[in-house]
Amino acid sequence: MRGQVVRPPGPDPRSGGTGTPVPMSGDPVHATDLGGHMVATTATAPGGQFELTLPPGTYRITEDICGAAQQVEIRSGTTTSLTLTVANAC
Repeated sequence: MRGQVVRPPGPDPRSGGTGTPVPMSGDPVHATDLGGHMVATTATAPGGQFELTLPPGTYRITEDICGAAQQVEIRSGTTTSLTLTVANAC
């Protein structure tokens, strides 16, 4: 699966003030299965992108600093894409 971690546009200086989402680099990201077991971990690249190799199944993908998370379904033979948006307050 492929994804990106971003901060939404807003008045917070970390948001860039540009009106477009700002990529978050170096943020740890992990995947847990439905049993709550961590099955993969990585960190975001300079553009906020990350990749996790997961077998088919349902997972919760979490950005570890601010806690942005989303559940995803991984299917065989496909690439799942996801954007995690962290809160400006974080």
